[in-house]
Amino acid sequence: MIGKKEIGKFLTLNEETNAIDYLEKAYDFIKKTEYDHWALKWVILSLYGALYGFAINSLRGSDPSNRVIYKIKNGKENLISFKETIKRCQNPKWMYMTSLSKILKLSNKEKESIRRLSEHYRNDFVHYRSWFSPIK
Repeated sequence: MIGKKEIGKFLTLNEETNAIDYLEKAYDFIKKTEYDHWALKWVILSLYGALYGFAINSLRGSDPSNRVIYKIKNGKENLISFKETIKRCQNPKWMYMTSLSKILKLSNKEKESIRRLSEHYRNDFVHYRSWFSPIK
């Protein structure tokens, strides 16, 4: 979704407020993990949503029309993938919009953590794959 979407009379969403909401929800669920074993699932989903949202915002810059980050697929517009979004945030070609712009620099450990968050934990929860594994 580019721009705002109003739901009812009281809620207005855009990419930035949605990312902030995801981050706030992650914090709320982190506090619950000691007594609610389901909270960890929501921590993972919320962190993924926040990271994806902030990455999309970084690629767009301050002008929503500056970066067209949608692609046409079967006549439908979709956001670029999470993986592509993180990749572009690390690419100077996509990130250097102003003299203050910075590219995302990730260590190998951070890259692996993001990959596991997305490809293992988040995707398993969203696609209802059963697993039992300690989360480290």
